[in-house]
Amino acid sequence: MSTPQQNMPQGQGYGQQQAYQQPNAQYTQTGYAGQQYQQPMGNQQYGNYQQPAYQQPNFQQQYQQTMMPRKQFTTNRSFVVWILLNIITFGIYGLVMMYVITQDVNEICSPRDGRHTYSFLLMVFLFSWLTLGIYPLVWWHMFSNRLGDALQSRGYNRMISASSFWGWNILGALIIVGPFIYLYKMLDAVNTLCADANNRGI
Repeated sequence: MSTPQQNMPQGQGYGQQQAYQQPNAQYTQTGYAGQQYQQPMGNQQYGNYQQPAYQQPNFQQQYQQTMMPRKQFTTNRSFVVWILLNIITFGIYGLVMMYVITQDVNEICSPRDGRHTYSFLLMVFLFSWLTLGIYPLVWWHMFSNRLGDALQSRGYNRMISASSFWGWNILGALIIVGPFIYLYKMLDAVNTLCADANNRGI
């Protein structure tokens, strides 16, 4: 006599569950039933729209347009011509030239250092008398330092400084040639600064 367990199909018994078979449906990224998702290519156009090409702005050209000087500065101030014309004009040539040099230095340096050198003529004819000759010493001290700082900031050697003024123009007057050496160094520094401003901008 067979027991109930013997009549049951093989592999199945009381209390045993049938193995679960997953439906034969291919799942993809977008759904079922074998539908396959295709990611669009990065350079594929969407309809009639095409992304315009990005053009990088030319900052160098804009910088040159805004920072180039409005005029060409003088770069050939001669030491010999200065001495000769200063003698012929009884010192008037030197006054006029120092006024022009001060204006050029202000136009070149003020956008960078934010400072302003007072007029040379105002210093000579007004403040020099009011201060009993003290202000011209301060003026030349600050002007020499500013000129040296401007050259150094542009990558040049510090061709002139306040020590140049005190050493050559003041103490050097004892050996007579000191002020002439300072004048030569000052003109050379101004010519170098103006030439750099003409070439690379203010």
